[in-house]
Amino acid sequence: MKKHRDGREEYYHQLLCATVVHPDYPVVIPLMPEPIMKEDGDNKNDCERNASKRLLKHLSEQYKHLKPIIIEDSLSANGPHLKWLKSLEMRYIIGVKQGDHSHLFDLIQKKNVSRGSH
Repeated sequence: MKKHRDGREEYYHQLLCATVVHPDYPVVIPLMPEPIMKEDGDNKNDCERNASKRLLKHLSEQYKHLKPIIIEDSLSANGPHLKWLKSLEMRYIIGVKQGDHSHLFDLIQKKNVSRGSH
């Protein structure tokens, strides 16, 4: 439940969703979503990262034969998550923004400058 400043209360469900897409076909196949919710007995709310772990584990078991490429946003651009994907033998593309990962972009810039100086 979300309480608004004006006193209204809004109830909603949060879900993490995955789809199967292929560049040669105009069809998108949605897969079963993973809920982001407080588990029974937990005091703390779940988060997208935990839901992602559950979803990816399920996908790795059910669709390994497809050799999927996981495409995620910059929330997933962290060492533990990338190690998790690697442990599941999944290939991935992670989109990042300079504002969210300035250190990464600084390293790339330094590498490009050092290559240009040779």
